[in-house]
Amino acid sequence: PGPIAINMATFVGSSQGCVEWGNVWGRLLGAFCATAGVVLPSFIIILLIAAFFKKFAENKVVKTLLTAVRPVVVGLILAAGLYIALSAVGVESVQALSLDWVNLVLTAVLGGLMVAYKAIFKKPVPVILFIVLAACVGVLTNVII
Repeated sequence: PGPIAINMATFVGSSQGCVEWGNVWGRLLGAFCATAGVVLPSFIIILLIAAFFKKFAENKVVKTLLTAVRPVVVGLILAAGLYIALSAVGVESVQALSLDWVNLVLTAVLGGLMVAYKAIFKKPVPVILFIVLAACVGVLTNVII
């Protein structure tokens, strides 16, 4: 359940709490029971799935299926990110998008720098340093252009 469902369950449990226990303790008990009733089923299901997954994770068929699903998940995440990014700048569709070629080229150059760093130094790119570098480049291009 999401935060809205949990907050609603807590609120309803608090407002309908056990009157026999007194005002404060009854409200706390009602809030706790309602929240647990919303959260526990999902929690138990996830625990069961995790236990079975751990048992079958080494199965060849399961490994193949999970490997096959990865590109689909990446595509879905990229599509959602593109939709959110376009919505944030007020573009209603991909057809209405006008590309900023300077930022597109800078993104490609920074991506190339990441690949070159990993190839030259044979270790992962320091992510925080790279985020700061990308932010500085972005600020500089907005100031210059």
